[in-house]
Amino acid sequence: MDADRDRLPALHGRPADPAPAGRGAAPRLRASWRRSQGYGVPPDEVIPVFTGSPDTGSLLYECAHRVLSDLQSTIANEPVSLMVADSEGLVLARLGDDPGIRRSLDRVHLAPGFTYSERNAGTNGLGLSLADRAPSLVQAGDHYCADLRGYTCAAAPVLEPITGELAGSINLTTWSDSSSELLLGLAQTAASATSALMLVRAGGRTVRPAPRGEVFSVVRGSVAADDGDPCVSAGWRAAVG
Repeated sequence: MDADRDRLPALHGRPADPAPAGRGAAPRLRASWRRSQGYGVPPDEVIPVFTGSPDTGSLLYECAHRVLSDLQSTIANEPVSLMVADSEGLVLARLGDDPGIRRSLDRVHLAPGFTYSERNAGTNGLGLSLADRAPSLVQAGDHYCADLRGYTCAAAPVLEPITGELAGSINLTTWSDSSSELLLGLAQTAASATSALMLVRAGGRTVRPAPRGEVFSVVRGSVAADDGDPCVSAGWRAAVG
């Protein structure tokens, strides 16, 4: 048994508890567990459906992949895996440099081509965010399947910017014993950025690269009353734009 597997709880083969987190979980989690039981999801093993190679030509994939690539570069040394899934829970892409969590997630099939909706994988962050269309944090024992209790998952739905329909979900997964205080906020930010980028791309506009390392200094000077707005330089207008 390798070090990655050692980090997961030894819960295989044991039935699911009647309620998550010692019966003290939020109503949304309890409702999700009831749905998972109703779907007949095995409590001791996660068996998601493999549907083949995902569509990497969709607007959701294109925009989410760009947003997640930028985010991943800022947390490159963290054991976090970043994913985008469509509205059915099909994982379209998974990013992350940590080899340990990559291998571990491969073992539970949280990877492109597999569907991680509640109906297929029970209560998990990605599936719950799609079921409730709301940001969701599922930690350790809050997962319905024992195979997933070594992880913490934070996910936020991505909405079609024009119709408001559910497009998919951004999911961030880390070890259950890692700090997760910022995980949900990062997922929500990435989901919002993806939706905003989809709006821009749908309108046929290109996205300007974000300025890097540029600093603007605004100095209040003496301006005559009839000189109008003092902030009229081209540099300032570009920064505001």
